[in-house]
Amino acid sequence: MARLKLNGFQRALVALLAALALCLLTGPITFRDLYQGSDTNEEASLSLYSAFARSKTPAQALRRADNSGSEDSNSDEDETELPAPVEFKLTEEEKTTAYHDYGCRGAKLLGILRDSAKHTPSSWIHFSGISSWGWRINAESTAQGAPVREYGLNNVLDSIGASEAEPPNNNIRWVHDIRTTHSDGARDVAYPATGAYYEDICNVRDGVIIAYDIVGPRFRVMGRTEGEVPADRPLPKLAQWSDVVWLTWVNLTTDATRGGLKHVIHTGVLNQYSVAIAEMAVMSMGNANGRLKNFPGHKFTQSNDREAQAAFEALVGSPNVSGTAWLLIQHFRAVGKKAIKSVSIWNADPMPAVLKLTEMGNWNENMNLLIELAPLEDAEHTRRRSRL
Repeated sequence: MARLKLNGFQRALVALLAALALCLLTGPITFRDLYQGSDTNEEASLSLYSAFARSKTPAQALRRADNSGSEDSNSDEDETELPAPVEFKLTEEEKTTAYHDYGCRGAKLLGILRDSAKHTPSSWIHFSGISSWGWRINAESTAQGAPVREYGLNNVLDSIGASEAEPPNNNIRWVHDIRTTHSDGARDVAYPATGAYYEDICNVRDGVIIAYDIVGPRFRVMGRTEGEVPADRPLPKLAQWSDVVWLTWVNLTTDATRGGLKHVIHTGVLNQYSVAIAEMAVMSMGNANGRLKNFPGHKFTQSNDREAQAAFEALVGSPNVSGTAWLLIQHFRAVGKKAIKSVSIWNADPMPAVLKLTEMGNWNENMNLLIELAPLEDAEHTRRRSRL
């Protein structure tokens, strides 16, 4: 299903009406309800609110920094400073270069995953770190629930044995709209709001994270994932999707359920590098026009076939999939010593697949990804079987 486009006024009106309806049904929900619990939410033991209420993070953590920084302006003030996203289109030469470069990156990530001595734990281990770097939960979007059906994921979730109900699917939207100041040891550095946002649907019971609507700080400021960041707009240190979604996942899980993550799904992929790499991966497998099929689409795994392995490595190294690779590398033990077993790409639109994915304009929003995780030895076994 195509995503409904709303202008700023319409989005504000929808949010206001949703908030009013929610208040009429349940009473007002505050950040204190989200993080410390309240009488009105005590019975919602499986909801997002109770999951976050079990956190030991104090309620004020969303609106204050930790000892490494401080908030010094509000979100409304920063909203006017946000730059417009840069629109661009990759040339055929840039696509070819990207396929090679991201393939090298993917091969390196897969090598790191196989060698535990190369694993570098993430420095982001405290949930309060999210808010201290200018991120806050958008209560309106979060309260609207998990829009699983909106993206026609029914058959996808059925194929992996996951529910489409809510709960167990919980919607969490983080927005980076607070300006913060942090010391670099010599001076205080101001980090402007970027307008970035990460909206994910977490299903702890079935081990699924759906990256439903994500635009990171670098992409939001520059309109692309490569290149130098403007000196006057330094990006927050806590900026990567993998770090934000992991801290969210930790806050929703227990030690017993944390390693149950099995699948990561990306809907409506917009990153031009990820889109171009997907197109070239499909073309490398004999589909000369780059036509993207409907689900189950095209599945790529580790292979002894050179072309198939190159396609798999390029996809793993691509901007959207590499975030999951880093999540596995930096939290290897906590996530259950897993690796990426396969990557599937497909066109979610019910109409026949359209030619030339990267030339479809807004149609590229129909590109979806399914990343299958498995214990490292099982993922490696897939490649060994391909050699037989």
